[in-house]
Parts: sequence; structure tokens; C-alpha cells
Amino acid sequence: MEAARILQHQSDALSDHALVSALRQLLSHDWDLEFKHIHCSTNGVADGLACLTCGAPVGAWNFRKPPTEVAAALLKDLHDLV
Repeated sequence: MEAARILQHQSDALSDHALVSALRQLLSHDWDLEFKHIHCSTNGVADGLACLTCGAPVGAWNFRKPPTEVAAALLKDLHDLV
């Protein structure tokens, strides 16, 4: 997986990206970490929120209500829970 190669310094892709640097810093600690890949088709809200903030500075985002861009995915997730 490309993400693993990037984090293990085996790929130059995104090497100067702030998120990659932050993840590498977390990985440098003496603890056990487990990363799991969840396909975007099964996690539409998270994928939609990630797309909304793509290109924005790394940081916290607060929403008072779900953005319209993820409303359909949120309704699908809620329907799937019932």
C-alpha cells in the first residue's frame, strides 16, 4: 500500500506534507499502533469531510451542522444503522 511506503520513507510522494510529518512523528514513539484502511464507499461521511478540507491547512474543523456536501452520505449511514 502506498500509504505504508510513504510513512516508512520508502516513497518520496507527499514527503513534505504536514500530515505525513505528523504521522511519522507519532510512529516514532515507543508504542503499538495499528492503522486500518476503510474504503471510502463504506465511510462516505468521513470521505466527504476529507474532500471538503483537501488543500486546507492541517488543523481542527468545527461544523455546527453537517455540510450539505455530506448530507446524502449521512442519510445513507443513518439508514444503514436501522
